[in-house]
Amino acid sequence: MECFPHKKTDFLITAVATAMGVFHVYTAFFGVLTALWQRGIHLTFGLVICYLIAFKESPSKVRKALPLVFAAASLLCLAH
Repeated sequence: MECFPHKKTDFLITAVATAMGVFHVYTAFFGVLTALWQRGIHLTFGLVICYLIAFKESPSKVRKALPLVFAAASLLCLAH
C-alpha cells in the first residue's frame, strides 16, 4: 500500500478515518458529548467507512450506487 493514495475513493476513506480518529481523541480529552451523541457519531463514521469500502470494491457501475445511497442514509440518520 502506498503512503499517498492516488484514487479519490482511497483519499476519501482515509479522510473519514482520520476525522474519526481526531473526533475520538478530542472527546477523550474534553469529554463534551453525552453517551447517546458519542455512540451515534461513532456509528455514523463506521458505517460511512464501510459503505465507501463497499463502493470501492464493487465491480460494476450499477452496483456502486447502492453503497453510496446507504452512506448518505447513514449521514441522514445522524442529522435526525
